[in-house]
Amino acid sequence: MKTLDQPMPRVFASQIEACAWLSDQLPADCQSASLLDLAALWRARASLLASYGDIVATKLTTRIDAHAASGLTGALAQLGCGGRVRARNDLTSAISSGLTGPNLLLDNPCKTRSLINLAKRHSVAMTTFDNETEAARLAEQWPGVSALLLVRPEGADSLGDATLGAEPGTVASVLAAAKSFGLNVVGVSVVDCAVGAAGVLESARVAISAGRLLGHRMSLLDIGTNSFLTAELNYQLFEFIVDNKIDALMTDSTDALLSRSIVLATRLVAKQRIEDDAENGNSNKGDWRCTVGDSAFGGFSGWRLQVGIDNVSMSVAAPELLGVVRSASDFCDAAASVESDGGGNVWMYGVTDSTEDRLGCLRQFGLDCDIGDWLLWSGLGAQDSRAARKANGLAEPEFRCFLQSGREPTAPIGSGGSAKASSSAPAVRSRCRTRHSSSCCYSETVSINASSVGSGEQSSTADREICSVMLS
Repeated sequence: MKTLDQPMPRVFASQIEACAWLSDQLPADCQSASLLDLAALWRARASLLASYGDIVATKLTTRIDAHAASGLTGALAQLGCGGRVRARNDLTSAISSGLTGPNLLLDNPCKTRSLINLAKRHSVAMTTFDNETEAARLAEQWPGVSALLLVRPEGADSLGDATLGAEPGTVASVLAAAKSFGLNVVGVSVVDCAVGAAGVLESARVAISAGRLLGHRMSLLDIGTNSFLTAELNYQLFEFIVDNKIDALMTDSTDALLSRSIVLATRLVAKQRIEDDAENGNSNKGDWRCTVGDSAFGGFSGWRLQVGIDNVSMSVAAPELLGVVRSASDFCDAAASVESDGGGNVWMYGVTDSTEDRLGCLRQFGLDCDIGDWLLWSGLGAQDSRAARKANGLAEPEFRCFLQSGREPTAPIGSGGSAKASSSAPAVRSRCRTRHSSSCCYSETVSINASSVGSGEQSSTADREICSVMLS
C-alpha cells in the first residue's frame, strides 16, 4: 500500500496541482468503491499544516453537526483531529463520537446560558465571541475560557453567516470591553468568506494588533475554511505567521468529508447501479448530464464519472474542485483541454483530433466540491461491474468507509497533533464499531436502491434515507 511518505510541497502552483498530488497518495490497492482510505485524506491535509510545523503549532479541525457520520467523526478524533460545534445537538454528537471537550471549539458567538453550561460540563476549553454583550456573558458565566474574537473581513460575501463576526470598525471597542470584563482573549478567528487571502489575513492582522495594544495575548490564528490550497494563501500565510508571531494555527477542512461527501458517494453508487441495470437490459438508464443551475449539458458518452442522471443532481461542500478535471481527462474521450477562470469555475472544451479545433459548446462545470470529494470521486471512479461484485460476494453496490488506525493520544486544540494510520477493508454488510486495546475500527455502510433515483420526489426520499443513516 502506498503511504504518505512523499514530502508535501510547501506551496502548490495551483489547486489542480494540489489535487493531483493528493490523488497520487491513494493506496495502491484502492481499486473499487468498497475501499477508500479516508485516513489518506486526513494525513494529506495534516501534511500541509505540518509544512508550518517548524514555526507554529498546527491543529486540523472538523465541523460537527447533527448530520455528521459518527463513525467518520470518531475515526478522525482518533487521529487527533479537533472539532467545531455550534449548537447543543452538535456538541452532544461530537462527544458521543469520541471527541473530548479540550479538543472542541464552540464556534458560536451567540450562545445561550444552557449551551454554555453544557460546554462547561464537557470541559470545552475554547469559544468565539464578536460583540460586547457576548464578552460580558462569557466573563460572567464561563470564567477562564479561552476566547477567540470572530472577525468578518471588510466587504466579505460570507458563506451563510453574513451577520456573524465583528466588523473592522468595531474590533477595537469589542476587544477593549473584553479586557475590562477580564475575558481571556487568546486569538482571532476569521468568518468563512470569499474575499481572498489578502482580505482574510488583513482582518486578522487588524484584530491581533488591536488586541495586543490592549494587553491580550492574541497568539492563535483560526482561518476556518479559508485554508484553500493555493500559492497565494500559502505564501501570505507563512509570512503572516512569522511577522505577527503566531504560536498556533487552526483550520477547518472536513465539512464535505463528514456528511455531504457521503451523499455524493452514495448517489454515485446508485447511479452505477442504474448503469449496471441498463447493461443487463433494464430500461431505467437515462441520459446523464451535468447540471449547473437550470442548465444541463450531456453527450460525453465516454465519461463514467457522471454528475447527474435524469432528475437527480449532486451538490457537495466547498468551492472549486479542479482535481476532477484530471479524472475527466482519463475517462472522457471528448475532453482534451481544460482551463480555470480562477474563480472556482472549470471550463472544459470538446475537441477533435487537434487540440486547436474546439467543438461548439463551452461547458461550465460549477461543481461545489473540495479535495475530500475529489478523493471520494476518484475512488468511486473505479467502480466494479455488477458481475465482479457478485463474484466477490457483494450482491448490491454499496459505499463503505473503513478506517483502521493506531490509537494516538488526542492533543488539545492548539497543541499540534500526530496522524498515523493504515487501511484495510474486509467485506462488511452493516455499520459496526469495535474497539481493541491497540486499534480502533470504524465502518460506515450506506446503501441506496436504484428505484430511489429517477424523479425529484423519489430522490427526496433517498435524501431522507441517507440522512437517517448519518444521524443514527
